[in-house]
Amino acid sequence: MRLTNNRYKSAVHRDVYQGTERYSIPFFFSFNYDAIVESLLKDGEVAKFVPVAAGRYILGRIYDMINQN
Repeated sequence: MRLTNNRYKSAVHRDVYQGTERYSIPFFFSFNYDAIVESLLKDGEVAKFVPVAAGRYILGRIYDMINQN
């Protein structure tokens, strides 16, 4: 959502067993740790998020998940 300025919502990942065997091949994508991530804007659109360093953002999200309890 941050990258698209709230234009698109992130997909919820879930896997439902349907009685047959299947194979899954995960694909992981991430920016370089030091990359500055900014929202992709259309002409005249105002950013809803400030630019952020990718690595610090991910570490902050992980820290928040760990400390939820």
